[in-house]
Amino acid sequence: MVSGRDASNVLSRLCTARGMDNGSISACVYTLMLNSKGGTEADLIVTRLKDDSYYLTVGSGVPDYVARHIRKGVEPGEDVAVKDVSADFGILSVQGPNSKKIVEEMFVEAMDPGNYKTECWIEPRSKRV
Repeated sequence: MVSGRDASNVLSRLCTARGMDNGSISACVYTLMLNSKGGTEADLIVTRLKDDSYYLTVGSGVPDYVARHIRKGVEPGEDVAVKDVSADFGILSVQGPNSKKIVEEMFVEAMDPGNYKTECWIEPRSKRV
């Protein structure tokens, strides 16, 4: 989790996706996190949870590495907190030709047929999914 007044600026500076704060709450974006030479440090999905709070979905072997990289990218005076919340959340990937139907049945948010999202943050109807 990356949060704070300057979270969007730091993520936009470190990642290929720009304007993290331009998306709606619950919007997700796939991006690459880069080093100072433009090389790829990690690929991840950034989900905007609040105006100044972002959940990062990273590979299972790199959460600590990504957190360190973000902390190194915070400039003096910037308000950014990085917290490992991986034990608090889970990821459910539903794929295939029936994925839209399955997701519609499982989750609260109605999926508009004309605006079906392939990546989004949604709350389950029940904690038992």
